[in-house]
Amino acid sequence: MLENKDLYGILSNVSDITIKEILIPSIIILITSFLLARFDKHYVTKTGKDKYLIFLKDNSQSVSDFLQKISAYNSYTSIKCLILFEGVLFGIIYSVKVINYIFSIADNLVNSFLINIFPNLILYTSKKYDNFNVDLFVFVSTFNYISVITGFIIFGWLIFLENKNYSLSRLTEELYLTKWSIFVHYSYWFFIGTLVGINILIMFFTGVSISYFSSINFDFSNIWIYIYNMSTNLVAQIPAKKGLDIVFRYAIGLFLSFSSLMILYFNIIGFSAKFKKQVTNFYNAKFPYVTIKMESGEINGQLYNFENKSMLILNGNNILKAVPWDQIRTMEMNNKEEINSTKIINCKSLHPR
Repeated sequence: MLENKDLYGILSNVSDITIKEILIPSIIILITSFLLARFDKHYVTKTGKDKYLIFLKDNSQSVSDFLQKISAYNSYTSIKCLILFEGVLFGIIYSVKVINYIFSIADNLVNSFLINIFPNLILYTSKKYDNFNVDLFVFVSTFNYISVITGFIIFGWLIFLENKNYSLSRLTEELYLTKWSIFVHYSYWFFIGTLVGINILIMFFTGVSISYFSSINFDFSNIWIYIYNMSTNLVAQIPAKKGLDIVFRYAIGLFLSFSSLMILYFNIIGFSAKFKKQVTNFYNAKFPYVTIKMESGEINGQLYNFENKSMLILNGNNILKAVPWDQIRTMEMNNKEEINSTKIINCKSLHPR
């Protein structure tokens, strides 16, 4: 038996290093990057597209209302990156707390009937090891059950939302997101962050536990020798049965995590798409007709899609027409919804050639 190595002490020290030297600097970097990105976006020079959109917005109530609804949606969902990062932090801290709790009740578990249900887990936490390197790796592999349990919680949440028809966006009479829909949207991002945080911790401790199998010190100059030495000792020391247990735990943990992440991602895509479709369908018939003059000719039709970054799309007699924003020289709008007159914006000065 090897009792001079304290498994709890090792993992606890690594956890403290993770929080102090990795998480806190990461928070500072994220906040700084977020503020710089917002600053650049706010003060970026207006392009030709922006000026045309201002013209459309100022002279068409339907365009103004549509853009206002889109802006409100973006505002309601603007902190998704922060929610995602909070989920990552929660996943890491939550996992560390679970591990600490297991250690704190290990002595009681050894003397209870639960030792027959979780024999390996309890023996490892009792600080008695047949082979420290192997037992540490096997113990760390059990962390995958945290992601498995979290995956089942996420599936339960998604099933609840689907049964209640809450999984996609729901709007008020004024075409704004309901408070419940905002909460649902952020729950997707939070759960994604939680899964990512849990798996970051699992991969981190996996790397730590595998490193104990190397009999030489790590050095970038002999990294391949280090990896070969470590993998050779890993294969030689781990018994076949324990190796199968380790592979199974990582396989089921990664499978459920990946499945949950994919479902959450597609729910987010569907959430946004449904909102856009609902608002667009409401305002589509109210959009004004415009005439676009370019150097190559003239094109006209009803506004269909003016959110594309590179193209303005018109609908002329059920035929979609795409016009590059940078090729527009003059835009005329027949604003029937407000006044029966034609408004013109001449932007030749924006594109001197």
